[in-house]
Amino acid sequence: MDKQDYHGHARHEILSYLPEKFSKVVDVGGSAGGTLSAIRRAAPHAVTVCLDADEPSLEIARAQGHEAIRCNLDLEIPAVFDDADVVLFLDILEHLVDPWTVLSGIVARLRLGTRVIVSLPNVRYWEVSLNLVLRGQWTLQDAGVLDRTHLRFFTRTSGAALVRGGGLDLELAIPKVAPGRKFQLLNIATLGAAKEFLSPQNIYVAVKA
Repeated sequence: MDKQDYHGHARHEILSYLPEKFSKVVDVGGSAGGTLSAIRRAAPHAVTVCLDADEPSLEIARAQGHEAIRCNLDLEIPAVFDDADVVLFLDILEHLVDPWTVLSGIVARLRLGTRVIVSLPNVRYWEVSLNLVLRGQWTLQDAGVLDRTHLRFFTRTSGAALVRGGGLDLELAIPKVAPGRKFQLLNIATLGAAKEFLSPQNIYVAVKA
């Protein structure tokens, strides 16, 4: 995804992982609220809260009708999580200095039964793995798996360990195969065996239980 698309991008694929009933959603690192707007269309009465460190993005989120709070999670955890039904961490934890401590701190504030959806870039993605193993290259970029603003890197397994270590029961760990017919055909041809290498992101669905 292009860097400029991050702010308004809606992660429609996570809608199917939302619980059947919920009244409050907190999107951590929600930028301009694109995903929250998609959720609002599906659940018009839900309270939608956007957390981010970028004030211009939060202004856009407020204009879309979302509660928007500026914060640095490496320094503070706001009380907004206390009554949340759903918490989203969509490509944000890898930007934190200590995502393990931050996730644990937030989960400690959640009620039992709160659904948590996490998305993390997959460092085993074929392009990253190929360049590292065959060419000895680890080149940071402006966007993507090797985004230069990423402080931490995860595979499907280590991402699952992060989620479980945060105090959550992991229900699903889903590689998100890259868009494009060739990737879909490769996934089918390998009977899913190459799915992790064809997926730039992994999605985790968990619950505080």
